[in-house]
Amino acid sequence: VSFRAPEEGAVRGPLSAGCRILLEWGASGGGRPPSVFYKRVVMSELASARQKAASQPAKLRRDVESFAIETAFLNSEAVGALVETTGAPAVPKALAAIQEPDDDDPIRGRFSLLMRDFSPEEGWRQSNLLEGADVLTAVRALAKFHAFFWRGSPYHESARDVVWPAGGHWQPNYQAKEQFTTLVEDSWPRILGNFRDEFSCAPALEDVDLDTFGRRLQAVAAAAGAQSHPFAAGGTVAPHDEAWKTVIHGDLKAANLFAGRDGDVAFVDFQFVGYGLAATDLAHFVTASVAADDLLADDGTLLDGAIVDAYRTALLDALVDVGAAASRAEAAERVPAGELRRRFDTAVLDKARFVVSYLWPRIDASPETLRRGAGIPGRNSYNKDVRVAVWLVARTDAALRGLAADGR
Repeated sequence: VSFRAPEEGAVRGPLSAGCRILLEWGASGGGRPPSVFYKRVVMSELASARQKAASQPAKLRRDVESFAIETAFLNSEAVGALVETTGAPAVPKALAAIQEPDDDDPIRGRFSLLMRDFSPEEGWRQSNLLEGADVLTAVRALAKFHAFFWRGSPYHESARDVVWPAGGHWQPNYQAKEQFTTLVEDSWPRILGNFRDEFSCAPALEDVDLDTFGRRLQAVAAAAGAQSHPFAAGGTVAPHDEAWKTVIHGDLKAANLFAGRDGDVAFVDFQFVGYGLAATDLAHFVTASVAADDLLADDGTLLDGAIVDAYRTALLDALVDVGAAASRAEAAERVPAGELRRRFDTAVLDKARFVVSYLWPRIDASPETLRRGAGIPGRNSYNKDVRVAVWLVARTDAALRGLAADGR
């Protein structure tokens, strides 16, 4: 009968804008959805797109292609089978799409997508940061997502034509080469100066050599990037990486996740979905989404290991359920706990490279800037919570020490 799009249902991000459209049905509308979600992208209206057109045209072309990837993925038989087979996570069905790319001038591209909404009226909610039970529910859903597309699953190749060959927006191919040679070390003194007072009194950082942190992270940045994104370079991939190959979300964070009733979870924003390593996807989620109390105890103890363990437990069960492993024992042999933790550590190092060399310098990160951004839903946790920033530095240092101890 009618529809409306109230301002409180609107979202404006650096790559897109969107709104919740509330639907009013007539007498015969029983059982129909109370709302849909409309995602709109006009590249020329986005400040970030205009900036990329001037300074990073390759990234602009990547962003344009990402909208076609998202639409194709959401409309694919692979996603239909995922939802039908696993029941988690829920993924929004694309109801209609308009794509008007301009190959000659990407800034003139225009895209829109109408899709299923995860609305409060149907019991869905979003959190500024995830904590407690919501963290565990999310990683279990992520494990099911990864297991569905895992090497050995009957669905492993089902998304091949509708995802990126390598998922994740922070992968080396998409970033300035200086991140892997000089930018981490060059950026760290400014960051450390901004955070010196908070870092110096944080129990988690008592034994961390903060002055050498940037140099030590820079020294492993290139290797960590290559190991965390083995499918990004093309060519031959080592068998031990092929064995862990799956489809990753590529940007799972609190802003791209909904929690529903009875433990339901929904993932949205699949612009960087592609093949990759599960531990890399998991590390991005943990570093970007989780509240400090679930990462760091008051005495400085790192708590993220419990999240990784919960993920692995769910993954082993899901690999059996989807047919990627014949038994839980086989699944455990294919995904050893120690190997998963090692890959997670490497992925944390890679994510820290991205944060220290690019994300924190971009906002001139300091305790004040993080506190000012604390309520911004689209910001990742390390950009809006000082304690999460402390955890990230402490966790990265722990990974660096582990790397040195193993002689890697």
